[in-house]
This record gives sequence, C-alpha cells and structure tokens, in this order.
Amino acid sequence: ELREELDIEVRRAGRLMYYAAVYPRRTVWLDVWLVQDWSGVPRGLDQQACEWVEPAQLHRHAILAADAPIVAALSLARK
Repeated sequence: ELREELDIEVRRAGRLMYYAAVYPRRTVWLDVWLVQDWSGVPRGLDQQACEWVEPAQLHRHAILAADAPIVAALSLARK
C-alpha cells in the first residue's frame, strides 16, 4: 500500500494500533503501523499533499476526529 501511495518500500515496521472509527452508518477499522525503516523518497503518487510533521506539531494541521487516537499514540511512541 505504501508503495502505491507514497512510492516507498518498507523495510521495518511494527503495528502501532488497530481500532474502529465508528460513524452513524458505518464502522471503519484503522490498522496503523509505525514505519522505522524504508527505501525511497516519500511522495504523493496521486497528487496528494505530503509533509513531514513532528507528532507535537500535528495539532496545527486539520486532523480528522477519527485520527485523534493515532495522534495520541504517536506522541506516546516518541517518548
């Protein structure tokens, strides 16, 4: 998936979390991984914006409510 979206090859990663984002008409399961090593230079292959952001700075960006647990987990993972 990351090769298709960002043009990188993952060498080492571990699951950060797996959880359900519940909406009125559906539930979306999010499988979040922390990538520790990769090859290639990340770039949006579908013309999407791509930016490196430190977890402590994510609050300055438009983050979906369903992604709030990811932001919290990333902050804890960096400590």
